[in-house]
Amino acid sequence: MGSCYNCRSRDTAEKRIIRHIHPDGRQPRAVKNLPATVCRVCGPVGFSGPVMDALEKIRAGKVLPAAYQSIPVFDLQNPQGQPERMKVGPGQSSSGRSPGEPLVD
Repeated sequence: MGSCYNCRSRDTAEKRIIRHIHPDGRQPRAVKNLPATVCRVCGPVGFSGPVMDALEKIRAGKVLPAAYQSIPVFDLQNPQGQPERMKVGPGQSSSGRSPGEPLVD
């Protein structure tokens, strides 16, 4: 264990393998099996230089996704949880992208 870069607590930062949802542009990206350092006191997540390089390649669209999955969306302006109906055109998924289209900007 190490010290937290955010709260400076000693011996609270621990290495973990996490799942991270990265909100980037129109489509969030989920990254599984991501090595990270997480503080047990204040919670921030840190990544090493090589992990940041890998995340940048994902963001830039240089890496193909291992899988696609739906992500639930919650709307605080719709507190009753009534589902919104999305118009889906021919050859599109409810996300608005064509099937097989990568999740990049």
